[in-house]
Amino acid sequence: MYFFFSRIMYWVFYNQIAIILVLIFFYLLNKNKKIELFLRKFLLAYILIVVIFPTGTLMLYSLESKYMHQVNEFNDIDGILVLSGMENTYMTDEYGQFYLEGSQSRIIESIRLQKKHPNARIIFSGGSGDYFSKNVTNSIPKQFYEEFAFDPKMMNFESQSTNTYENIINSKTLIKPKDDEKWILITSAFHMNRSINTAANLKWELTPYPVDFKLSKDLFREILKFNLFENIKHFQIASHEILGIMIYKLMGRSL
Repeated sequence: MYFFFSRIMYWVFYNQIAIILVLIFFYLLNKNKKIELFLRKFLLAYILIVVIFPTGTLMLYSLESKYMHQVNEFNDIDGILVLSGMENTYMTDEYGQFYLEGSQSRIIESIRLQKKHPNARIIFSGGSGDYFSKNVTNSIPKQFYEEFAFDPKMMNFESQSTNTYENIINSKTLIKPKDDEKWILITSAFHMNRSINTAANLKWELTPYPVDFKLSKDLFREILKFNLFENIKHFQIASHEILGIMIYKLMGRSL
């Protein structure tokens, strides 16, 4: 049930333009004056909040700002947990090139970090957001890591997960980290809060290594850009993630 609910919410939050067009469509077709007035006010408020005002930018900044000034320098580490960012398997197979999509920064930074700490193991936690096609997204990262001649003994791939909670708990079950081991978590900055708190709730202390920042450190500069499509994009990312944080807390999946 949660899987299907999360997929529906993903579609809703990542299709704001479609939602606005649907509202406009119903507004134009409606003949009832009261409903027409309500739709007009609602549509105006919706467009102002999502498109015109930098609401999404402010929301996204609140998610990323905690990690913007973090110094990613570590002493000895035992392992690196990389969360998948939805790679494009179709385009990779069609063109024979790597389409890493949201995983690009995560994979690249994990390689850079592992080169600094060659004794650290890497576990890439993927799986699929497609209920009818499991175990697919890890194939691309696995090929990518192999291109860099990584020692297979230093790599693990977890491919049963469909969400962040499963990423963490399945990875922990797979590698069975010891209490005195230091593990680094690599994921997008906006997604780090939920990931770290989920791990903490599962009694696994992970050190954050945020990547794939969507905003610069200068919030004023971001607001002055005034790009309507960027406003929508930021709102889609931030609203979906904030809802995820709230649901995880209500379900007892994170601190």
